[in-house]
Amino acid sequence: MTDKETDVPKVEKVTPEKRVELQAAFNTGLAKFRSQVKAPAKNGHVNYGTKNGNNKKYDYVLLDDLIKSIDDGLKATGLAWYQEAEIDMKVIRVRTIIVHTTGFVYHSPWMKFTTNGQPQEAGSAITYAKRYSLGASFGVSSEVDDDGAATSAPAASPSIAQHSGGQRQQRGGVNQRRQNNNQTNTSSGPLKQAMHQIELISQATGRDQPDIYQELMGQTGYVDAELNTTSNAVKFFNAAKQMRHDLEGGNV
Repeated sequence: MTDKETDVPKVEKVTPEKRVELQAAFNTGLAKFRSQVKAPAKNGHVNYGTKNGNNKKYDYVLLDDLIKSIDDGLKATGLAWYQEAEIDMKVIRVRTIIVHTTGFVYHSPWMKFTTNGQPQEAGSAITYAKRYSLGASFGVSSEVDDDGAATSAPAASPSIAQHSGGQRQQRGGVNQRRQNNNQTNTSSGPLKQAMHQIELISQATGRDQPDIYQELMGQTGYVDAELNTTSNAVKFFNAAKQMRHDLEGGNV
């Protein structure tokens, strides 16, 4: 059985007629799921200034919110899911498996990413792959929304409200306090250059800019407020430049 196939357990030989019956039950469960599922909240937010002085804003779905949306939609459908993740040297692979009470099983294609081998980047890539594999398997969008809000003048102090890869670390009033504290000046200097590097990495890889930003934050160990310090901003820019350097084989 290949990764892209749907199949049933090889406990006993399944006749073509039985396979059609199991597939029909699986499809009925999916249809009910589609009628019940609600779009997940987009609780991830990123605001930043670009190199040309414009302001960009992204909203995206956190892994926690995607899981909640799908689990709520699966009630009384006979469907369940789980994911498999593998790490082989610098390559991570993730796929989603959907099972039905009849025994029918769907395996999604493997989603693969190459990392630099560092634990922080591997963890970020796994979370990213899980979110996209899960959303794609159930047909629930987890894509980033670009609101198109570009301005002709640079923002004075846009904020980057970071949510760490779907692992919700803030609850209740903590959310509001962190959002109030996360005021990072990205309109000039090394941090603005770092955001431009992130934009170029996103264009080259197809990855979301918020995910790249979060990965770099994990690598450097900073929180948003610490990037207001010039020395920290320079280190953050160097990390972003090194990531692009590695992706392009040193031709940066």
